[in-house]
Amino acid sequence: MKNIIESRDTKKVAVKTEEILPAEVVTSDKGLNPIIKAKDEIKETYNSHIKAQKNFENAFKELNKKDQEAYEDFKKKYQAYEEAIQKAFKLRESAEQEALTAYQGAIEKTGEDYRNAMKSALLRCKEATEEARKELLGMFEVEPDSPVAPQPLQEFSRAATKSLNVALLKVSQGLTSVKNSIMN
Repeated sequence: MKNIIESRDTKKVAVKTEEILPAEVVTSDKGLNPIIKAKDEIKETYNSHIKAQKNFENAFKELNKKDQEAYEDFKKKYQAYEEAIQKAFKLRESAEQEALTAYQGAIEKTGEDYRNAMKSALLRCKEATEEARKELLGMFEVEPDSPVAPQPLQEFSRAATKSLNVALLKVSQGLTSVKNSIMN
């Protein structure tokens, strides 16, 4: 402890001596006076210390600025990645919706093709039935003066014709009903 106290006292004395000496010593040449020279060096050292401190502060501010810019850049990139992910999800949903729509369209087209095929088949069936009816009527057609055809046979052909006409009417009504339901 004694050493510490003595060294402090020595420093105080040295500082006091330095403060007193420049006032007491007067020389005409500044370059030759060691106190003035030391003061100039101290001022230069102090000024370079202040300048270095300002440079350090500026560098620290620049580093903070660069850190903030890097943070902002990272933040923008992160937002861009988030937007890209959201866009990818939306595109996937859109693609799924388009695929579903295409699938439903294909089902509807297949259904329509099936209905058209059924209509065509029913129409051919109707035409074949009509041709068969005409041929059947043609077989039983007898001229009124001819004694060949018996009366009951003509009665049968009228009844068959009436029955076929009723059947054709019902088939036509059914086809019309099916057509209307398909159109709606």
